[in-house]
Amino acid sequence: MGQTIYVVTSGRDSAEIYKNTNTMSFEIFVRKSTRSCGASDELLDRLYGVQTASAMPVTFAGSEPNNESKSLGERTHDFHGIQLLPGAHLPEVTAIFKDFFEEKLRMRYFSQGKPYITSTGQGWVSLKLLKFVSDYFVDAGQRVYFGKLLGEINPNLISTFLELEDRSWQILYEIPAPFARKAHQARDGIIDAIQKWFDTAPGDRPDGSWWMSTMEAEMKSLAFSSREMATTVVPIYIGKACFWLLAFLLYNPKLIDAVREETRPALGSDLVDLEYLKNKCPQLNAIWMETLRMATSAASFRFITEDTIVGGKVLRKGNREKTR
Repeated sequence: MGQTIYVVTSGRDSAEIYKNTNTMSFEIFVRKSTRSCGASDELLDRLYGVQTASAMPVTFAGSEPNNESKSLGERTHDFHGIQLLPGAHLPEVTAIFKDFFEEKLRMRYFSQGKPYITSTGQGWVSLKLLKFVSDYFVDAGQRVYFGKLLGEINPNLISTFLELEDRSWQILYEIPAPFARKAHQARDGIIDAIQKWFDTAPGDRPDGSWWMSTMEAEMKSLAFSSREMATTVVPIYIGKACFWLLAFLLYNPKLIDAVREETRPALGSDLVDLEYLKNKCPQLNAIWMETLRMATSAASFRFITEDTIVGGKVLRKGNREKTR
C-alpha cells in the first residue's frame, strides 16, 4: 500500500499544524535520525518513553520543571528553545559565534593552508563556497556546544564531520556497513570523540553550552552510559542554509546590491553591529527566512497519528503532512 502526503500551503493552516503536538508528530523522523547514529531500540524507548515518578529527569537550573511528564526526547526540543530563543542563554551562543567570525573572517586567515582557498596573485583569493561555509560553521558550532575540548580530543573532527555530511544518505538509507565504510567510520569517529568529552570531568570542560550540560544531567538521571549520551547528542549540521543564502545573493546582483546598501551601517566600524543587522535590515531578514523555508524542508514533515481536521479537510491517520 502507498502512503499519502498532504501538502499544506496556507500560512494559517501551517501555523495550526506547528502548534499541534498531539496528532501531528515529528518524533518518527527524529527517531530514524537518532537510530542512524547508532542508537538501539532500547535506547530510543528510554529516550522517548513516558517518564515515571521515580525516573523523572532532574530539572537543571534555568529549565522549566517537567510537570507534563514529557519524555526526554520531547524535552530536548524544549531545551533547544531555552538555549536558542531570546532569553538568558542566547547571549552566550551569540557571543561565541560573533567572536569566532570576527576573528576567522579576517584576510590573514585566508592564507593558512585551507584546501578550498587559492590565491589569485592579485591580492584576492578564490574559494569554494560550500567547503568554506561548511568548515566555518562546523567549527563554530562545535565551539558553541562543546567548547574547546572536543577539538583538542580530535583535531580532525571538522573534516570527519564533513565526511559524514557528504555520505550521511548511506546511513539514512541503511546501506550495509561493508558498502558504506567511510560513512560508518566518520559517524563512529564523531561518537568516539563526544564519548571522550563526556568521560572528561565537567570541571575540565567548563565552556560547554547550557544545552549540553542540561542534556548530560537529564541523561545521567536515566542511567545513560557515556556512549549512549554521545550517540544521542550528535550535532546536526546547519551550514548549508548559509551557503544557499550566499549563493542566491551572488546569482542575483540587484538583490545583493540592495542588501549591501541595507547592511552598510552595520559594517562601518571594526566590529559588526549585530543589533542593527537583526532589527534594521528587513530585506536581509526576509531573504534569510525564505532560505530557511526552502533549505530546511525536512523539518516541515509531520506524521499524522490521528485523523485531524486542517483547513476544513480531514487528514487521515497514518499518512504524512508537509508544510510549504
